[in-house]
Amino acid sequence: MSPVDSGAASAPPPPPRAVRLSRTLWITGAVLGAAGSVQQLADRGRLLEELRRSKPDLTQEQLDSAATGGVLFGLLFTLGLLAVYIMLANRMVRGANWARVTLAVIGGLSVLFGMIGLVGIFSGLAASLGLHVGALDVVISVLVLGLDAAALTAMFLPPANAWFTHLACHRNRRN
Repeated sequence: MSPVDSGAASAPPPPPRAVRLSRTLWITGAVLGAAGSVQQLADRGRLLEELRRSKPDLTQEQLDSAATGGVLFGLLFTLGLLAVYIMLANRMVRGANWARVTLAVIGGLSVLFGMIGLVGIFSGLAASLGLHVGALDVVISVLVLGLDAAALTAMFLPPANAWFTHLACHRNRRN
């Protein structure tokens, strides 16, 4: 008896190119964003300067302690966020529509806040608030924004939508 005749589930079709591309773009954007965060956290002088400006009453020892704690927290947060993006992108490419929806929400917010941040930089608002934004920070932000927008678009292209719809119908027939 063939697997079709016996009622056994057939293997789902492989993800279309748009879904695989979206995964690659999500992970690339997350890695680049993490690298940008690490680059910012590595600039201890800038961190101390910003802390000194925002908390002028702290001693040097307190500033050093706050900077160290901030760097540690920032690194842990960055690594956690990177792990979440990688996990979601890999679950999406295996057919988990909930992961695609989660990436759409996170990615949509990322694109929105990225655009707001760039407007703040180019309008001079960031500088007027005393925030130091270097050229590398701007380049990384623009690249991550573009990667996130492309990943978001790719995972909702017609072939991707058709694949997720097919998988949902296939799962519903089994239940």
